[in-house]
Amino acid sequence: MRKPMPTMTAAQRNRFWSNVLKCKSGDCWAWRGYVLKGGYGQFKCDYVNYRANRIAYWLSHGEDPGNLFVCHTCDNPGCCNPRHLFLGTPAQNSADMVEKGRSVSHFGTAHGQSKLSDDAVRAIRNAEDSPTITAKKYNVSHSLIGMIRKGKIWKHLLPTKELKDA
Repeated sequence: MRKPMPTMTAAQRNRFWSNVLKCKSGDCWAWRGYVLKGGYGQFKCDYVNYRANRIAYWLSHGEDPGNLFVCHTCDNPGCCNPRHLFLGTPAQNSADMVEKGRSVSHFGTAHGQSKLSDDAVRAIRNAEDSPTITAKKYNVSHSLIGMIRKGKIWKHLLPTKELKDA
């Protein structure tokens, strides 16, 4: 359950909007206050922190978002333009992300934490050494070697027949 929107005095509402750089109605309105790691603005009211986009939605539409997400049509987490904000369930928010092509997942060498090349994975699959010996050779864990050999990861390198069986 998300925290309910606060009862705000006129001074608190003015303080909130003073942190929003309002541009033309069609443009994003940038949050100029404290920004969280993911780019969302944060506003403190009566010692409680709230996401700025939720406060902007509530003040503009008069509706407490409750358990719904306040989503952005502009995909800019720091935007507080009420015309860019809409309510959605987590599933609707995810569907919106997929529809806009922002759900790209990186796998294989494109994954930021990958330690192996495609050629190394092919060699690991063909190696006859034990997982422990192979793991030492490539400086990875033996459980990683096992997952590669069983086809649980790096599936994009499996031949089509093996991919169907995996």
